[in-house]
Amino acid sequence: MNTLRHYLEAGQNVVLYGERRIGKTSLVSEAVRGLKGFRSLFIDIYEVQSLHSLCQRIASAVSRKGNQKLLQAFIQSITSLRPTLTLNTEGAPVIGLDAQAVKTPSGLEPILDFLCSDYSSPETVVVFDEFQSILNLPDSREVQAIMRGKIQQQSGAFVFLGSIRQEMRLLFTDYESPFKDSAVLMEVGYLPWDKFQRFLEKKFAESDFTVDEAVWPVIFDITRGHPNETQKLCSALWMGNMDTHRVTLDNLREGYELIFAMQRAQFERDWASLTGIQQRVLRTVARVGGKQLTGKDFLRASDVAHGPTVLRALDRLNDLEILIERDGEQCFTDPFFRLWLLEKGY
Repeated sequence: MNTLRHYLEAGQNVVLYGERRIGKTSLVSEAVRGLKGFRSLFIDIYEVQSLHSLCQRIASAVSRKGNQKLLQAFIQSITSLRPTLTLNTEGAPVIGLDAQAVKTPSGLEPILDFLCSDYSSPETVVVFDEFQSILNLPDSREVQAIMRGKIQQQSGAFVFLGSIRQEMRLLFTDYESPFKDSAVLMEVGYLPWDKFQRFLEKKFAESDFTVDEAVWPVIFDITRGHPNETQKLCSALWMGNMDTHRVTLDNLREGYELIFAMQRAQFERDWASLTGIQQRVLRTVARVGGKQLTGKDFLRASDVAHGPTVLRALDRLNDLEILIERDGEQCFTDPFFRLWLLEKGY
């Protein structure tokens, strides 16, 4: 945290990459909050597919700030994109952009000029979330070159968040990438379990809850220490045991069942979207683990005849972000999906 704050204060551009829902956005938000007088702009470009969509995401981020002077300055800066300003049903401002005005990478320049000059100051942090999605754009390399050229002119820091490690490293370390050496790379990993446990114990104690010591290893075994998933389970255990204010091995199921109830529809949709072979591979990973998946034991357990067939299924399960590779092992991105499959006997 202190290192990140130091970089932001110095106007150093930063790349933060790590698994989805691991806490990258929260980390940056907390870092900015700790810097007196700093402001931030968060732009989520997850799965952006077109230049118009990218510009619209930036415009939406600006409009969400709800600052009238900022909106006026922004609209005046992007007149070539023929912006419109309306109000949604809740009375919040919405900026629309003419798709025909953003058909080539050069159409992005007015918005970038605003971010890197009019909006920029040494106390400003602009954050692009899921930045690897920039690779989805037509003429992505030209878009990257334009962005790199504009961002070099800014006086505040830009932060690029990403959840696909290889794509983020490609963007910022590949010799031919326009963004090469343009930012400091930092990987966001899991918290040390002992420190995380103490933090969670303190949170439970603040509401007069006690957690039996034997519960913590089970929680860690289920979530593998993933920050978001661990806190999700702890929250469910808190809600499921309000009557006793105590969490024990005997009432852990209260937490599981609450999560299953909240996520059942999503789990059912994900399961139904898979082919029979993909389901067999996923079911077997849930039962026996995600190592040596082309070996004889896994093939026998999954009733899949050939290793390449398993690999194709794994590619699809990774593309769908149902599985993710961690240290050579295929793991569920949502550990409660795994528990649900085992509980329901799929």
